[in-house]
Amino acid sequence: MKALLGSVATCLALTACGTVDFDAAPVGRFEGSALVVWVGPGDDSALGDGEFVYVPRPGQELTFYRGDGAEVSEGNAVIQPGAFYTDGGSVPRAVHWIQGFNAWAFGPAYIVHDWLFVVRKCINAKDPWGLESPITNMDFQESADIMAETIKTVTEQYQIDATTGDAGRVIAPTTAGPVSYGLWNDTDCANPEEDTRIQKVLADINGKEARGAALPRISDPGIEAIIERAPLPYVVVAEIGFPP
Repeated sequence: MKALLGSVATCLALTACGTVDFDAAPVGRFEGSALVVWVGPGDDSALGDGEFVYVPRPGQELTFYRGDGAEVSEGNAVIQPGAFYTDGGSVPRAVHWIQGFNAWAFGPAYIVHDWLFVVRKCINAKDPWGLESPITNMDFQESADIMAETIKTVTEQYQIDATTGDAGRVIAPTTAGPVSYGLWNDTDCANPEEDTRIQKVLADINGKEARGAALPRISDPGIEAIIERAPLPYVVVAEIGFPP
């Protein structure tokens, strides 16, 4: 397995020049839950695992608290993503079969990392929504450091086995490379608050909860609950919870 991880690292290094010290990254804390719904196959990309929407649960929003020793920019000691599109980890689909390298092996960590880039692109585009975020104070290196912090935190809180955990040691440094840097400087802003489909999904799911109908608690990583609300089809894939 070590030789296989080495081969994957070499492959990923072709698009990265990682400078993240994974071993030195502090462990933080996740709270809340991550409800993820599938909205499309993502056939136009060879990365990730399709098109998903992260849906914050009112009062149970996924929240990441940076650990002691983290180099934190102003306002970014606590990160709480809003609703947005994600593909999970943007890992090449060709290596998803290797333990730890599928798109959801470190799901909450990928949600946090993707969120940073969604906001950063809107900051770059001078969109008022992005400019209101403390992520304006964050540089690219910090975003990569957060990838390492969140992967280590998920690994510890969920007691992920060593083989899967070792994958994080390979994945985190790639987010400090030139591909990620290019995306960090992109101006392709997609403000979630202006996306009709995202807002409809939020209204449908959180509206049901407001009416007292409990959402299904999903424990398996596969598709367990199918909800069809024409013209708004989506599939509840998983809800990942953390202890308070």
